[in-house]
Amino acid sequence: MSATRPGMAVCDVGLKGLAVDPGLPRSVRWLDARREPVLTYASANDKHGMLEARNAPHDNTSALVGARLLLPPGHCDPTANLYDEYVCYRGERVEAIWPIDARGLLR
Repeated sequence: MSATRPGMAVCDVGLKGLAVDPGLPRSVRWLDARREPVLTYASANDKHGMLEARNAPHDNTSALVGARLLLPPGHCDPTANLYDEYVCYRGERVEAIWPIDARGLLR
């Protein structure tokens, strides 16, 4: 989303999009060809997360703006409850989309 401080960037997933009860995501992976810098999900608020760049030679986090990232949640059950579908990847390619049929069901 943005990178206004050297070594830090803001992503658009926070507490309302990612369960963090066992802790913050342990890894952040790029989903495109750019693989540097190594990222850590440092903190979260309701709708945004702070990413910290480690091993960045020039603290250039501006390359993160618009990048697609993978943030594996520490607890999948409450995270899945927040969404209507799973997007299934194999490598960097979307292979399937699975609906979460009972999500939001009140009966």
